[in-house]
Formats: sequence, structure tokens, C-alpha cells
Amino acid sequence: MYGERHELFARCLDMEHASGKGKKSVRRESAEVDVVNKRARHSSAGESSSEIFRINRMPAFMHPYIEATIDVESDGNCGYRVLALDNKHTEHDFQLIKDDMLNELKLHRDEYLNIYGGEKRLAYITEALLPSKRKTRRHGVALMEKWFTFPDMGHVAACILDRAVVNLTKDRDCLTFFPLRGSPPEDPSSHIVCVGSIPGHYFHVKLKDGCLIPPTCPQWRNHCSPKAAVRESYFLDRRTKFQELMKAETGDKKANVAGGSTIDDPLVL
Repeated sequence: MYGERHELFARCLDMEHASGKGKKSVRRESAEVDVVNKRARHSSAGESSSEIFRINRMPAFMHPYIEATIDVESDGNCGYRVLALDNKHTEHDFQLIKDDMLNELKLHRDEYLNIYGGEKRLAYITEALLPSKRKTRRHGVALMEKWFTFPDMGHVAACILDRAVVNLTKDRDCLTFFPLRGSPPEDPSSHIVCVGSIPGHYFHVKLKDGCLIPPTCPQWRNHCSPKAAVRESYFLDRRTKFQELMKAETGDKKANVAGGSTIDDPLVL
């Protein structure tokens, strides 16, 4: 399954970077996307949701809560780029995000050993954040083992940003990750980073104040500190409403939320 998933994502990336003959090329499409992105960066609550870039790749009931979306470069570092865009106001500082995540893993090693279930998975996540020892894929795309992954890296991202990290998608279960330690800020609802997911790519989603949020990753409840545990209480009503509307949109499907991924079957988007 690991190989099949990675092959699928490889094809997605190759399609994004390939140029067409006799048809509109992906490069030309990317140029058009840049224009859309500029408009998305300045979108407002009064703008029609149908004009927001890639909004149809998000759950329909969430459209009224999405203020804007911003795309980032599709080079295998897109997950880190989204976090950098939100935290450092430029996607080009994604390496600083990776460095912060590495430091987080080192400083709280024992904590993450428990979360990941042992040395093997912790080593795999740590290696993903280190510079590659091999050549990148063609077009300069990062190797797949270096990509940002949910759910494992969601915990780390929430901790270094001290914000709730929301993964929003139509392709699998949506999840919320809170910091594992520390007291919540005075206004927790304004401290949300939303990462939109489509197969093989992430992009930034700016949510409106009072937005609904997905269920909390189950691992968080098992490993968060007592001070951090109260963070979830600020969002209970909005989480319940999210689940109700998601159920209405997708049908009564049994949730398949993993407690953590494994090296043989990582949860990669």
C-alpha cells in the first residue's frame, strides 16, 4: 500500500510539472493560477465563495467559513510552505519551519517516542525533516519521504506554532491538532492554521472567525498536558456542528481516524 500511495502522488506531481503539446500546458495553467492566487490573497467576506481558488476541493458546508485560499509551490515542500506562509508571512521560509520542527522533536524526544510508539517511527519522522542525502526528483521536487505528513507532523506543527492546526480536505478525514503543552491564549479561536489538502499537494486556507473545526486527533487527548487539555473545550460546539454537517454531506460513513501512521503505511496526502 505504501508503494501504491506514493506512486499515485508521484503521478500527481508529474502531472503538475509536465508541459502539454497541442493542449493548454500545465505551466500556462500555473500562470493563470498565479492570477487567481493574487485575487484570493485579497478576497473578503463579501466575495462570492465560487470565486475562491480551489474552494470546491473543500467540504461544501465549510465554504461559508472560508475567507480565502492561497496556493504555494508544488515542490514536495508544500506542507512546510503553508506553515511558513501563515507563521512567517512568506512560503520561502519553509526551511525555518523544518528546523523548528526538528528542534521540537529533539527537545521533547521522550514525549514523541510515546506518541509515535517507538524509535522506528520517530527516526522516520526526524529523517523526513533533515536535508536529503539523495538527489531530488526531477523538476527539483523533494523526495517523497521528505514530505509533510498528517497525522504525525500535525502534532509537531501545532506545538511550534502554538496554534490549532486544522487539516481540511474532501479526500479523507479532517482533523484538528492542538499544541501538546502550554495554556491556551486569551482568544483561542483566532489562533487557527488551516492546511487544505488535495492528493499530492497542500495549500493555505484562511478561515473566518467563528468557523467550524474538525474533530480533534485522538492521540492528542492521550498525550497532551493538563494545561493544554482545556484548549479543546473552547471549540466543542463548533466541532459538534462540523461533525453533524460532515455526516449530512458525506453520509453516515464510519470514521477511519488512525491513532498514528506507520512506516509501512504512512498517512500522506
